[in-house]
Amino acid sequence: MVEKQALPTLRHLAPYRLQWLNDSGNVRVTKQVQVRFRIGKYEDVVLCDVVPMQACHILLGRPWQFDKGVIFDGITNKYFFKQGEKRIVLVPLIPSQVHEDQESLIKESELENAKKKKEKAEGLKESERAEKIERKKENGEPAKEGRQNLMIKTNVVRKALSINTPVFVLLCKEVLVITSDLTNTLPSSIVSLLQEYDDLFPAEIPNGLPPIRGIEHQIDLVPGASFPNKPTYKMGPDETKELQRQIDELLTKEWARESLNPCAVPIILLPKKDGSWRMCTDCRDINAIMGIKVDEEKVKAIREWPTPSTVGEVRSFHGLASFYRWFVKDFSTIAAPLTAMIKKNEKFVWGDAQERAFQM
Repeated sequence: MVEKQALPTLRHLAPYRLQWLNDSGNVRVTKQVQVRFRIGKYEDVVLCDVVPMQACHILLGRPWQFDKGVIFDGITNKYFFKQGEKRIVLVPLIPSQVHEDQESLIKESELENAKKKKEKAEGLKESERAEKIERKKENGEPAKEGRQNLMIKTNVVRKALSINTPVFVLLCKEVLVITSDLTNTLPSSIVSLLQEYDDLFPAEIPNGLPPIRGIEHQIDLVPGASFPNKPTYKMGPDETKELQRQIDELLTKEWARESLNPCAVPIILLPKKDGSWRMCTDCRDINAIMGIKVDEEKVKAIREWPTPSTVGEVRSFHGLASFYRWFVKDFSTIAAPLTAMIKKNEKFVWGDAQERAFQM
């Protein structure tokens, strides 16, 4: 969005790295941008970090909620805050708007996939052209010299590896440079830049928790719910020793502290690929008392949905109803007759089973 709108960017005062927003691996966030946005009648300006992502265009996270003093109503899913002397209420999208957004995302995804297929086809043509030239060289035929492109696509590399032929690839990859071992061959400007950000990559993470930055997190539970206090899982001697080692390390580094909280959940150890162990907590009992339910206004469109007459209408209803499958027990079993209808090359047949699934 920033590139498309040509928005002026600012240098991020505290750059950091992200790993989970897209498939491009580790992403370094170094830029910020002032964005003016509008939600209904509410208009404002927010300072956003610029990151490549596909989830949405703008995320209003905890810093924005803290600055605005936002109050969230978990039952109605509404946000309340004041802008000057004016009281602002932000309401969620209705199901029909959610459905329109889903359809829009699907269309954009289809266009992106079509573009990737086209690029893949062009890459295969380039590979076939290179193979043809190589065969001519082996047969002693003169090959026509054209413009050489030394860049190669990932799918072309995979294809070359699959046919068991020798392949030499020069891979350019970002690496971490240890500034203490820099040689004199680097320009002074590069050396100063690496030394400036040397504190971002410490050899060991410092002990203790980071300072409070004005954002306190809490989890609201169902009023009157009893705290779960589960016993520990049985472990073998090796697992018990490893668990104690990890807990001692957390206590020594002040990343955890002893607590007499009446709420307790068990811990399990899961093996990693490198042979070490990952400590995980079983929080299912905590999640069960977090008080999540559906707003009746949001499911009104589903309750009043007319009986479908085409496969496309069944697909639209199924997609919107699936949005709330978390709140319906045995949803997949109930919706099985409708799910079977939206499969590829299935004809529209509306019988008693489909009607029962639709009404339930």
